Amino acid sequence: MSTMWKTKTLYFAIFITLAGLAAVYQLIGTGSSSHHHHHHHNLQLNSLSVHTVSVDTRQQLPNTAGTPGNGGSDVGPKPAEPEPEGGSSGSPTTKKPLLRILVLTYKRSTSLERCLASLNAAEYDGLPVEVDIHIDRGKDDRINEDTVRVANSFVFKHGAAHVHPRARHGGVLGQWLSSWRVPRDNASEIAVFIEDDLTVSPYFARWLRKAHEKYDGYPGVNGYSMQGESIRHAYGSPGSNIQCPSGETVFLYPVLGSWGFSPNTAMWREFLRWYHEASQNPKFLPLVPGLKPSGWYQSLAKSGRGDSMWTMWHIYHAYKNHQLTLYPCLPEKKGLTFNWKEPGEHYAKHSMGKGLHAHLMETWREEDVRLPEKIVVLNAKGFITGEKISSKGLERL
Repeated sequence: MSTMWKTKTLYFAIFITLAGLAAVYQLIGTGSSSHHHHHHHNLQLNSLSVHTVSVDTRQQLPNTAGTPGNGGSDVGPKPAEPEPEGGSSGSPTTKKPLLRILVLTYKRSTSLERCLASLNAAEYDGLPVEVDIHIDRGKDDRINEDTVRVANSFVFKHGAAHVHPRARHGGVLGQWLSSWRVPRDNASEIAVFIEDDLTVSPYFARWLRKAHEKYDGYPGVNGYSMQGESIRHAYGSPGSNIQCPSGETVFLYPVLGSWGFSPNTAMWREFLRWYHEASQNPKFLPLVPGLKPSGWYQSLAKSGRGDSMWTMWHIYHAYKNHQLTLYPCLPEKKGLTFNWKEPGEHYAKHSMGKGLHAHLMETWREEDVRLPEKIVVLNAKGFITGEKISSKGLERL
């Protein structure tokens, strides 16, 4: 009887020990999970700025590292929601990336209202999209209250809208180079920069998605400009605008167009990294030989207004890295954006762009937007170079 009692006691002791170990293991597992979640939450909080209040807690320089889940974009307080497609795991996904529309504005409230109305009227084909309105301050750090009011009253019918008043004056360069937190996976978001004096085509988002999907893997394609017309940027060029090559629906060109620009995400990240290194040298000027923008930039820099022309940095980086920008080549020189050319940094007088309907793509026809396997290349004079770029690289005709 004594032996049986000892055996039962031993079994009971073993049972208690195992149960205790299981409990400890469970506790460790729970604690680890809880800590991880808490850490993730803190990372998310670090990227927040107060919605509709003139405070922006983000650094004014781009944080290209991003933060988990939302690509690092700052979002005002609101109910919890699922992570945008792509997440932060970096795992392959067949989900469509989030289209993040970055509206850049300062003190043109009427222009902003018109721009936002065109975004609401556009087609997004049920795919994920958000609008971020970035409001700059004057050099005295004052903010335009009418612009804030228009931004805060905007209701986006297709997704979330966020308002980001800058903490300090950023200027054109600051607005362009610090408004988008590039997602770490380079794939969960497509960004497009829209200045407030633009009206977008109803089909701009559809065209952008199609172009990104087709050409993001092509070597040297650094982004997508949506304007239908462009000057020729080389000295010695004809005075006329670039002519679309016959029979083409897109072309590649050495200089980006900023009337609606959507960068290749990985190349934009690299451009920002380079810019922050290169701009540390106050004597460095990003000039490209033979280009008119180099002359414009020199003049602006001499008058202390170099920061109003961020594009020169991009042009120089593209030149040094053999990169090109893709433009649409639509019938009748129509574009996916229309620029009203209102007074601001680059237009002194109100030239109120004429012929909105004559210049904006308002009908989607598949034959106009087919995307070729090989893209024709133009030089800065606007002439065909005799080269095309395919997924395999540069090919001579």
